[in-house]
Amino acid sequence: GDVSKSALTMLSFGLGTLPAVMGVGIMTSVLTRLSRMQRFKQVVGLFMIALALLAAMPWLNPLAIITTHTTH
Repeated sequence: GDVSKSALTMLSFGLGTLPAVMGVGIMTSVLTRLSRMQRFKQVVGLFMIALALLAAMPWLNPLAIITTHTTH
């Protein structure tokens, strides 16, 4: 193939991925700062517990009928 066409393709790819790479870098910096805060750790912990309970609700409900989805 043509060298200039390949170079243009690589440049386009680099420019296209630049916002995502910069976003990851910025978020890493923000999350590093937040992770040092005690309140942030507590909120994240409570959020994880809430998600776990939400995911476990079908098994925690004594009236729930758990099926194997073989009757569908």
